[in-house]
Amino acid sequence: MHDIRDRREKHWFWIDDAVIDPHATALGPFGLALYMVLARHADDNGDGEIRFAQVQEHFGASDQSTSVWRARPLLVRRGLITQHEHSNGVLRYTLRACPDAASAEDAAS
Repeated sequence: MHDIRDRREKHWFWIDDAVIDPHATALGPFGLALYMVLARHADDNGDGEIRFAQVQEHFGASDQSTSVWRARPLLVRRGLITQHEHSNGVLRYTLRACPDAASAEDAAS
């Protein structure tokens, strides 16, 4: 058996399988896209800050980037992020340990 090795030295990020498996359907494409961008911009502790303009850079200045940005409350309700502050188009957040689907659905309702 051959070992697979990731040869990238930097410029990469990861998201936990626990985000995809129980949450992808509930998040939909816009929520999942936003979570991925937030994960990319978070530091080693899961804390991050992002501007709406940065989201537009990733998804274009279109209705699509607005739909992605509007998925923030869904990520909070499902327990995937803590939103510390949202003002003037800047979101300060922390990625949280992923709750299981049942816990997330209870919190979202």
